[in-house]
Amino acid sequence: VRTSVTQGTGRITKYEYYKDGSRVTTVSSSSTSDYYTFTGLSPDTSYTFKVYVYDSNGLYDYDYVTVRTDDIEPPRVLLYEYDTTANSVKVRASATKGTGSISRYDYYQGSTYKGRNSSSSTTDYYTFSGLSANTSYTFKVYVYDSNGLSDYDTVTVRTESNTPPSVLLYEYDTSSNSVEVRASATKGTGSISRYDYYQNGSYKGQNYSSSTTNYYTFTGLSPNTYYTFKVYVYDNNGLSDYDTVSVKTDGHADGFTTEGGCKVYYSGGSKVMNGWIWSESNPRGWYYLSGGCVQTGWINSCASGCPSCWYYTDSTGKMLTGYQTINGKDYYLAKYNDSAGQNLPEGCLYTGWIKDCSYGCSSCMYWGNQNETKNLATSGTIGCYKFNNRTCATYTCGGTSTGGGGGSYTTTCTCFCYAKGDSYAQPKKTYYGYSTCYSACTSNGFATGSGSCS
Repeated sequence: VRTSVTQGTGRITKYEYYKDGSRVTTVSSSSTSDYYTFTGLSPDTSYTFKVYVYDSNGLYDYDYVTVRTDDIEPPRVLLYEYDTTANSVKVRASATKGTGSISRYDYYQGSTYKGRNSSSSTTDYYTFSGLSANTSYTFKVYVYDSNGLSDYDTVTVRTESNTPPSVLLYEYDTSSNSVEVRASATKGTGSISRYDYYQNGSYKGQNYSSSTTNYYTFTGLSPNTYYTFKVYVYDNNGLSDYDTVSVKTDGHADGFTTEGGCKVYYSGGSKVMNGWIWSESNPRGWYYLSGGCVQTGWINSCASGCPSCWYYTDSTGKMLTGYQTINGKDYYLAKYNDSAGQNLPEGCLYTGWIKDCSYGCSSCMYWGNQNETKNLATSGTIGCYKFNNRTCATYTCGGTSTGGGGGSYTTTCTCFCYAKGDSYAQPKKTYYGYSTCYSACTSNGFATGSGSCS
């Protein structure tokens, strides 16, 4: 209240203030104007305030006024959607003060209390989390002031739909028997949880990871082969995406190696499955493969367009050539560019008469015979031509020098009768004893000459 005084003969000395007949206070003052505030009143209530003013002569005057206090004004609030995802909503509360000052904000999801922010600010934020995607929610805020008065507002918000993650699969590192891939994912509304990997449609493994980059190595692959790899990426909402990549493994290094217990050969990055191959190492020579494995021992094959021929490869798989003793038996296997007389491919087993000069003589003649078990006849059935001894053919038979032999005989020898003009053909018959041989040759119409078989 304000008191305005007109001074009398004395000077002003004090003011006494009353509320509804009860003295509240005394203020000493010589001023002709004074102010006083009555506090602790109730809202919307009538009060009678009175003032007595005194001067230096002890004289006084008084006046009074009746006043109704104002009604208390509560705060006001509006609630707005501020930011929304598939599983959360952030709201903004905007308040206006009433009679009192703002003291706190209480937040509700539906009718369920969720949290409180104690704040005197007229703007406040709150995030509701753990929500379901594509769902409508009603949120409410109560604002309170220092007088205990409040206001509230609501807002209805629909959460966003979940978006799945996305992924791209790339070849990262490749060898002849393995491929490492790299999966590059982009999050959707959820977070990445795992990667599942497939090879040609078959599940191979998974990596649990929240990273957007992941690596996986497929092993046990075949060289020089195309594979299709697939990855599925999953997020914590159960949503997924996939991508595929086709990769060709590197070719195997050229040369020999061992696979599955057999010796194999790679050429140009690919495994040789069948036929003859030439290798410069391990050791240098020809090798025969069947079903992808190097073969050892006797091999019946045809090389360079020849009729079927027998070959022999040693324990390494290398083709043998020339004179060889195999399992105690002697054989002749064609050598490259030799002059044995049968014009067979290298390594092919010779049968019949063999012309060779490997042992220091000219035009040596040897005999080979292969039966079904691939064993040559021994010297006991060959006679004068001793293949096992590999002796050049010149000797004296019955006192007469003949073109062919394998030792020194004085009274008997073994003769071979040829068809006329067939220089190196297999003999038609074999006879023992000179005279028997001569007469047999003559009687059977074979050519003879100089008293000896020719």
